[in-house]
Amino acid sequence: MTDAEFEKLDAKARRFLQRGRNIPFKLSGRLVECRDCGRAHPEYYMLKRNLWLQAVPTGRGCLCLECLAKRLGRPLVAEDFGDPPCDWLTGQPVKLAKRFG
Repeated sequence: MTDAEFEKLDAKARRFLQRGRNIPFKLSGRLVECRDCGRAHPEYYMLKRNLWLQAVPTGRGCLCLECLAKRLGRPLVAEDFGDPPCDWLTGQPVKLAKRFG
């Protein structure tokens, strides 16, 4: 998804919120798709800000881990992620160190 396409979807979602309405599931689902490969529901993770902005200069949207590594041009390592990496939905630690360490 291009930056322009993402911004258009995001603006549409904001209009729903400004009207006090919930964002339709179909639209909210599009906002969390990987912007490069379109995979639905990519993994949630917290990357160090400087790396995220290197990969996504606008700082907005989602990338799956594989597409993130492609954008950075290198494999991901445990040190790329916040300390400690955790799933913000459940608060449970994510075992990224084993995956990338």
